[in-house]
Amino acid sequence: MRNTPLHILFILILLNACTRESKNNSVLVSTDTIVHKKTIVVYETETVKVIKTPVIIDQTRVEKPITPEAPKPIQPVKRKKNPTKKIQPLPVYKFPTDTEYHYYSNKKISVKISPWKNEERSILLFDYDRNITYTFEDVRHSYSYFTELSYHPNGAVSIAVTHLNPGASMYWYETEIQFTEYNIPITKKSTQFPTELDNPPSIQYWNVQKKQWVDQLTIECQPPPQKQ
Repeated sequence: MRNTPLHILFILILLNACTRESKNNSVLVSTDTIVHKKTIVVYETETVKVIKTPVIIDQTRVEKPITPEAPKPIQPVKRKKNPTKKIQPLPVYKFPTDTEYHYYSNKKISVKISPWKNEERSILLFDYDRNITYTFEDVRHSYSYFTELSYHPNGAVSIAVTHLNPGASMYWYETEIQFTEYNIPITKKSTQFPTELDNPPSIQYWNVQKKQWVDQLTIECQPPPQKQ
């Protein structure tokens, strides 16, 4: 080796060093051929399959773009009207044009009222024997004399109230007459309106024998005899 050139010696030294390292790295080295053992690394990758599904959009729920509404016109406030009271017309009294009769419970005539004629009428009261017991004469002229009747359960007149309005006077009068169950007068009470203290109502009684009104009867008692 003394005659070996330096460059060959350097190559040998280099090969010796390589053979030492190749033992650890599993590299087979020969003097003629250098074989490198390659390690192949295989990486496994997962294949992801993406399935695209169609999405159905409900057109009815598609929000429409909000457009600003035009301002509504201001309507005038309607005020409630106070209900007006209906004025009821005055009643119109229609008087019968025929004769009016009222009867006792035994079907006999108790009262006969004639129709108005020339603004006058008559009211006749009867007893069981059809005898006239009392008469009213109503008129409607410049003065008025009008009678209202109330009845007993048997059909006889119980009370007769007569209104007298003289017309050109500040007073008017009311007369109330009470009757028995046979249309016989009992008492008569006359009242002036407006009432006054010095003119109280007057009461009269019916005299059956004389068939007229009389004031309250007073009985004069004779003085007791004096002792002698």
